[in-house]
Amino acid sequence: MANNKVTNAVNKLFAKIGDGFKRVPVPVVDIAEALAFRVHVLIPENIEEEYVSGIVMYDKHTIYVNENDSFERQRFTIAHEIGHIVLEHNVGKGKEHIDTRMKIHDPIESDIREIEANQFAAELIMPEDEVRDFWNDVKDIRRCAKYFACSFTAMESRLTNLRLIKKVVYEI
Repeated sequence: MANNKVTNAVNKLFAKIGDGFKRVPVPVVDIAEALAFRVHVLIPENIEEEYVSGIVMYDKHTIYVNENDSFERQRFTIAHEIGHIVLEHNVGKGKEHIDTRMKIHDPIESDIREIEANQFAAELIMPEDEVRDFWNDVKDIRRCAKYFACSFTAMESRLTNLRLIKKVVYEI
């Protein structure tokens, strides 16, 4: 389901940094750098940090992603953190924003900022037109996920939200 605020934010981002970033897979680290944010890896030093997916340190213009996460997970997290930056979720909120796995995977309904950042990440790394075109060619979630350099779960969710597939329910 499209969110006009999020879609407009993605479009404004590309208008600001240039269409040269509109390629697949979307170069999220380059986009962060175009916004004057460096991307670093967080090496968890304690049990609490194990659950951290990403951190934005606004005052230091730095994004951290968890070293233990897969490449695809790190890409989504970087895109998610870029979403917080572009959507200006930090206004009046402090110098840093920490995302845990629970906040990104299961955002609380009342935390619209996490929902918007997830939608932003999905729209950024899995652009609707490109997803629709590639899906029409291959009709295979795994191939789509590989092509867009995202997780199977992220691609499945994007395809469901674009109504290209029905929600898949797995039985154990």
